[in-house]
Amino acid sequence: MPATTPQAIVTNAITLLPGILWPGATPSTVMSNDGLIKLNDLLASWSTERLMVYGIAINDWDLVDGTNSYTIGAGGTFNGNRPLSIHAANIITPSLNLRYPLTILTTEQWNAIRDQSATSTVPTKLYIDGVYPLSTIYLWPTPNSSSTKLELHTWIQLTQFSTLEDDFDFPPGYERAITYNLALELANEYRVSAPPEVAMIAQASKATLKALNAPPTHIPGAGAEMMARAQIAEGGMPNAGAPAPPPGTAQQATS
Repeated sequence: MPATTPQAIVTNAITLLPGILWPGATPSTVMSNDGLIKLNDLLASWSTERLMVYGIAINDWDLVDGTNSYTIGAGGTFNGNRPLSIHAANIITPSLNLRYPLTILTTEQWNAIRDQSATSTVPTKLYIDGVYPLSTIYLWPTPNSSSTKLELHTWIQLTQFSTLEDDFDFPPGYERAITYNLALELANEYRVSAPPEVAMIAQASKATLKALNAPPTHIPGAGAEMMARAQIAEGGMPNAGAPAPPPGTAQQATS
């Protein structure tokens, strides 16, 4: 597949709009830079939608004896990407090669814990405050062993581009969806109406990615998962017999 750049995405998106740029023409520097800003805005917005996230990153971090709070983000105690959402979390004991799932708490559930000074070799609950740019992760009970790790499963954030010539490296299907949805964003910028077929392709291509990224539904019955994915692609959500999450677990976004 030929290499693609943000410049190519922006140019193609502008070309889809009537009366702005003829096919084969090159947008001005101002138009290109403005398109890059809109492109990054679009990707940042999609990064907050679970079904636009194409993967889950898994990272583990060393825990400190007697410490129950850790900042996470660029320059934090856990120096990495600040998670938009934690999909799952585990405590790992490398010496025994065992993994213990953590319950992810809401703010109300965390505040309801009376004795937050309790200690244990293996914490059982996790709370993240969501502060930006550094969030803080709290564990309960406080770990009293330094031979444990925290394993986090977090949404992979869609790439933000620094320049118009960066490498565009997304899974198949994203280039089409991004180009057509960027055209809709730029239509507002240029005060024009996007052609109906552009809006239709923008919606359909995004829905296809959502269906592809949808987690397994585990709905009983032959072919039910495929039916559920098709339902998501059409703009709906599966509603037949999916088991409810256990009490006390955090609810994850589904759209």
